[in-house]
Parts: sequence; C-alpha cells; structure tokens
Amino acid sequence: MLVTVAVCTWNRAPLLDQALAEMSGLRVPPGSDWELVVVDNGCTDDTPAVLERWSSRLPLRHVVEPEPGISHARTRALREARGELLLFADDDVRVDREWLAAYVAAAGRRPDAAFFGGPIEPWFPNTPPRWLARNFSVFAGAFALRADPATALLTRSADLPFSANLAVRRSAFAGRRFDPQLGRNRGAWLGGEELRFLEEILADGHFGVWVRDAHVRHHIPPDRQTRRYLWEFYHGEGRTRVRRGDDVPPRERLLRSYWKARARRWLLAPAHGERWARAFKRCATTRGVLDELGAASARQERAPLVAVARRLRSVATPSSTR
Repeated sequence: MLVTVAVCTWNRAPLLDQALAEMSGLRVPPGSDWELVVVDNGCTDDTPAVLERWSSRLPLRHVVEPEPGISHARTRALREARGELLLFADDDVRVDREWLAAYVAAAGRRPDAAFFGGPIEPWFPNTPPRWLARNFSVFAGAFALRADPATALLTRSADLPFSANLAVRRSAFAGRRFDPQLGRNRGAWLGGEELRFLEEILADGHFGVWVRDAHVRHHIPPDRQTRRYLWEFYHGEGRTRVRRGDDVPPRERLLRSYWKARARRWLLAPAHGERWARAFKRCATTRGVLDELGAASARQERAPLVAVARRLRSVATPSSTR
C-alpha cells in the first residue's frame, strides 16, 4: 500500500522543521511505501530552505498552493496525493514513531471504513498558567486536542477526528474538496472545514474508525496560553457556526445570552474556576455568532448594489475589437 502523508503549512518554518524531524523516524511496515506532500500555502519565511534540507532524508514533494486559506491547501493535498490512504498532520504536531504503521494496520483490519482518526495530546514548551491548567478540560477544543471517543465506530459529528490526525481512503476523498468558506485564512479564526468534509462522507453512507495507537502531540506555544487567544478562537467558532448554516437562536435571545454570559464572566473572574471558564467560552462564541450574522446581513444588503455597479462598469467599458 502506498500512503500519502500531507502537511499544509504557512510561515511556521521552525515548527515544520521539528515536525519533519519526527517524521524521519516513522516506521514503515513491510509491504507499504509512503510519500510526504508538504503544501506551502504561500510561505514567505524559511519554509523552502527547511524543505530543501529534508528533501534527501524524506520522500518529500514540495507543492505551492498560492490561494490563501487552509481549505485551499488541503484541497490541493487531495489532488496531489498518489496513495490509497491519505494521512493529514499539521505542521505543529509531533507524530509517534508507530503513527503511520498504526493507520496502515487499521486500514487492513477495516477495509470497509472510509476514514480513521487518532488522539491528539498537548505538547507544552513551558509550564502553562495556573488558570489555564485548572480549566484545561473546558478549553481543550481551542488547542485541537482529541481524546478517545465513547465508541471506536465513528458515525456521528460529535465523534469525528480533527485534521491534525486524520486518515482518509482514496475511495472516500476522490472528487471532494474542503469548503473554502470555512477554515483558517490568514488572520481569520474560522474552523469547521474538516468537520464538513467528514460529514459529507458520512452522508454518503460511509463511516470511520478510531485508532487509539495513532498518537500525535500538538504544540501549544505561550501566545496560545492567553485569554486573548481563547477569545479569538471561540469568537471564530461562533462565526463558523453561522457559515456552516447551523441552527442559531433569534438575535434577541442571542443578545440576552451574550450579556448574561458577559456578566457571569466578569463576576467570576477573580476565581478563574470552571464556571468562569464556561461563561468566558459562551460569551466569546455568542459574540462571534452575532458578529457573523451582522456581517452576513450587510453582505446581503450590498449584493444588489454590487451587481448594479458591475453592470454599469461593463456598459461603460467598450469591448475591444480588431
């Protein structure tokens, strides 16, 4: 079996260097081969130099996807993959030595499964703040951490794996793409692209399998161990819910929920306990929903004016003739 490992990256050369170092130690099981596709999403740092250093030690292909956004980069990885099994890993994870072998073994045991996922554990370069350590279970989603689900059979949205540790069969991903309206895009803290991708696979009658032996560790730098980062993440999660078309309450109820959560967040701030953490999370998420609803309404109001402006420009600009 040929396995493709895909890593999408944007201006994180030092972390990518460490990720590739871990991949150089992967055990490839007998009867299998692998390729590593690194999708450069318009990097302007030392990423090309890092890839050049590893090109002789890894089966590496450097692909440039100029269209910004993680969804565009991952869709490019789908197109570039030559393997029957495609493994996604982020540029800020460290994979276990048995990671690739665990997925190959799982694919062999369950030929009827369309995709696979594994646990994502934290990798701290420092001791996290006490308030964060106390509430880590509440904020785990903001760090792309994934524990074992209740069942190894993945058929529900709540149990789906994250793209930092995901494997998909070619028969399931061929002809698909990641939604470009979702996912990180430069400064936009949006998500949900892998969730929609896997939900579409589920909707076609497929299912996934959890592989608990396929471990990775996700880097959590000091600048993500802050309340500012958590606000940006959960605000983006709220915006994502609107873009996904999830059911959201009426604006009046959202406003009441936001102000209630904001007051609780302020009152409980001195203790920084679990109730404060949940209020903080709700406050940021609800604010994101409100802001995205406002932005969507503004876009709808501008759409007719934009269409008229385009027609006027087309009339005012004569077509060239020979």
